[in-house]
Amino acid sequence: MKLVSLSRKKKEDPAPSGLSDVDLLRVRLWRARASHSRQAGLALVILSSALFAGAFYTSVLILEVGSVSSFVVGVALLAYEAEPRVKLFPSMSSLVGPLMVVQRELEAHGVSHAKAVFERPPAGATSREVMTFVEGDGGDTASRYSIPCMGEGLVHAYELELGELAKLDMDGAKVWLPRVMVEGLGLADHIEMKSSGSQVTTVIDKPFVRALCVQDFMAEGMCQTSGCPLAASVGQALARASGKPVTHHGCVYDPATQRATLRDSVEQ
Repeated sequence: MKLVSLSRKKKEDPAPSGLSDVDLLRVRLWRARASHSRQAGLALVILSSALFAGAFYTSVLILEVGSVSSFVVGVALLAYEAEPRVKLFPSMSSLVGPLMVVQRELEAHGVSHAKAVFERPPAGATSREVMTFVEGDGGDTASRYSIPCMGEGLVHAYELELGELAKLDMDGAKVWLPRVMVEGLGLADHIEMKSSGSQVTTVIDKPFVRALCVQDFMAEGMCQTSGCPLAASVGQALARASGKPVTHHGCVYDPATQRATLRDSVEQ
């Protein structure tokens, strides 16, 4: 069994390399979002000092209470950096509508219980990558439906950092994908990839799509067929790196630990 594990450092992330000017600007703007909560926290700490001084010289109870309250809230804002978390969930919730449409499309084509299969197109092919759903035994009577890969945008971001995934082997992908996802793009706090035979298990702590993970239609439907865009990007990236079909076998999310566990298999 092979194990690759990576956690995001608590210190400021290193400057990403291999990104375009637009992507670099996007990263800088994302990091700057936390400054609002830090500035508010610093202002409250300074205010608490002023209130404490006033309480020391006047012995007014309300100033003492205000000083302690301002200090506690200020320190909490400095430590928590609430701004990114506040803005994260509305942006993720905006994906609920499109994903519900995809779920209805799968139901309409009779493949709502099928597992997505990701395949790398042949070298030189101009056709777009798709994920294919097959309901049945795969014969002439089987229901078959293909849609564009939902993780295409994220896979493109991975390749901006790593170059073409098709030039990596599976071992290289399992080493570098967690690093890019955690340190380069900040998609999760910690990612661990384990492989045993053809099975690949990816454990993701605090994924940025966790607002989707708690949706009932996701847990009962999409998570079992193709996963969210983050889960689909893992399957698509592994298919590109291995050159073999990769089948999604479900993803489960534990709200208590904020941990998602994704299972894929690579055709031997």
